[in-house]
Amino acid sequence: MSSIPSRSLVAALFVPEEGNYFQCRLCFLRRKQAQGTGYTNLVEHLVRYHASTYEDEFRSIQRRKGSLDSFVKGDDFSRNVYHWLDWIVMENRELSMCEKTKTRKYTHLKPLCVNTLKKHMFELESVVQASIKTRLQGKKLGFAVDAWTEDGTHFVAIIAITPSDKFLLCFSTLSNESDMSADATIDLFDYVLDTYGIDAATQLCFYVCDHASVNVAIARKTSVPMIGCASHRMNLAVHALMEEHTDLLDKVHRLMTKLNTIKNRHHLREADALMPVFRNATRRSSTFAMIDRYFRIYKKLDRVDDDLADFISTPRENVRLKALHEDLKNLESVSKKLQSATVSLLDVRVLFDHVMKHYPGTEAQLATTASLVKFLEFENGIVKVLASKERSLTRAERTAVSKLLKSGTSPSEEVRQETPIPKKRSFAEAALAEENETAPQNQVDLRWIPPTSNDVERLFSRAGVVYSRIRRSLNPMALETVMFLQYNRSLWDASCVAQAVENNRKKRRAETR
Repeated sequence: MSSIPSRSLVAALFVPEEGNYFQCRLCFLRRKQAQGTGYTNLVEHLVRYHASTYEDEFRSIQRRKGSLDSFVKGDDFSRNVYHWLDWIVMENRELSMCEKTKTRKYTHLKPLCVNTLKKHMFELESVVQASIKTRLQGKKLGFAVDAWTEDGTHFVAIIAITPSDKFLLCFSTLSNESDMSADATIDLFDYVLDTYGIDAATQLCFYVCDHASVNVAIARKTSVPMIGCASHRMNLAVHALMEEHTDLLDKVHRLMTKLNTIKNRHHLREADALMPVFRNATRRSSTFAMIDRYFRIYKKLDRVDDDLADFISTPRENVRLKALHEDLKNLESVSKKLQSATVSLLDVRVLFDHVMKHYPGTEAQLATTASLVKFLEFENGIVKVLASKERSLTRAERTAVSKLLKSGTSPSEEVRQETPIPKKRSFAEAALAEENETAPQNQVDLRWIPPTSNDVERLFSRAGVVYSRIRRSLNPMALETVMFLQYNRSLWDASCVAQAVENNRKKRRAETR
């Protein structure tokens, strides 16, 4: 149970109504609580339906200026809009779902016009933007940036990363899609900075993005250091290692293609074997997945088709494939570790050193002084601070990280939690084990700075689900709003929707005057 007094919780999170009813500010549901019987029923509602958010919401209310009377009290209509938005946005449904005959037949929600839904959805975006603007005031932050092209439309996504939170600020097209230069992207950055009231000189500390030349140009023109995505560097290193095994990989790929015919897939099912997996040129992990699948179905291939004999690797080639499979398994563990939420730049340095030690030839991509690293002093400075070696910072390194050191956060146990040591460590876990055991606790905590832009890549994966083949008519502005609300879901609730509805009502009244 919460340590916050029940009386305080009820006063902040419920609106009293007639007949001993109280309306929850978080979900608009009404609960009855007889006068003089305490607050058990109301607090039980918070614990059951808002266990992970109600304490944070209470504290945020306590920090707000003014009286609780300024809160917007939701009505039946705003409650209905909230439920439709929650359903459609979070379940990746089409916006017109609220108008479909079958939907209206099988739901208890009241009918809602799609144009009305869009109007309040766009206004809700403005409400959430104002909330983000308040939360970012005075905070050090960085931008995770990447671009995504789908169906001829080019989107740029910007995620703000602070020591405690992450917010999607922008998922937008460029004003002139024929111009995708650094200057055009900088114009978009300026718009984002103005929208959220971010002072680039004192707050914006870094970019995290891949190593495209346009990103390097943006960083240099704006005088903001760039951290090159560690996952991107790792993928390039794996690709370089695989070049000498191209003949073997091509042969296995041809075998998988042959197995993918209707006839052979039927034989695989009869042999109780798994289906073939292909190598994808843009997805490095697919190489490991293909080789791994090959060895899992290899013993059953003689029961599939005699014509496969020319495609199956020879015993000598299998020896090479097994060695390659072990190498790929090790490298895959590093790639997966880079995708974890707790990995830091110091961890990346340890992992890359471990890879270079066991796989010579990857120095061109993974070395500290690799040509891909464009802001060496900045990355070295962060690594030294993370390793509690601030005294060894050079003048250039100290200058590069000075903005981060001015008001650094103190170490927090919430940033990294101890994990139980598995019985058998992976290649990546073995590399990090010694570093985790001996690393001293640094005075300035920079572990919140991500070494990869994987958050943006995951956002694009979700956007691909929303912007599917049957939804290509979706306006880019509507897609941006949907992705914005989906990513920043923790920032809006029923009261925010009620505020958006009320804002639209005020606009309409002003227009009719």
